[in-house]
Parts: sequence; structure tokens; C-alpha cells
Amino acid sequence: MVRRRKEKKSDQYNTETAFQILRQAMLDHPEIEQSLWAGACWSALVNGYLLSEIPYDQFCEDFDNAKEFYKERWESK
Repeated sequence: MVRRRKEKKSDQYNTETAFQILRQAMLDHPEIEQSLWAGACWSALVNGYLLSEIPYDQFCEDFDNAKEFYKERWESK
């Protein structure tokens, strides 16, 4: 069984940095429709889970948690 990695103090900072890099890439490539980036992000996300040997059921649990975390963005509109 694969163990979850331990959190590091730098995780939030590095996550924000990765997000800003991705966001800039999206802005730098307007020829790619905004909605298509979702597919690219999902593919990268799944690839990361596979390379980390995280089982599918853990991916599903993490996905459900992420859905709940981001839900308020739609509710606040």
C-alpha cells in the first residue's frame, strides 16, 4: 500500500507557484480555448497520481474532497 506523503511547510507556496505558472501558460497561449485547458489539467493530474502509484480509490477520495473544497466558488456566484 502506498503511503501518503507528509505535508511540508512549503506545500501551499509551491502549489500557488505551480498555479501561477499554469495560469501564465494559459494567458500566453490564447490559441487554446480556455475550456480545453481543463482536459490538459485533468490529464496532468491523473498522470501525477499514476506516477506516484496512488491507487484509484485514493484518487477518488481526493477528488471528492477537492469538489467539496471548491464548491463555494460556484455557490458565491
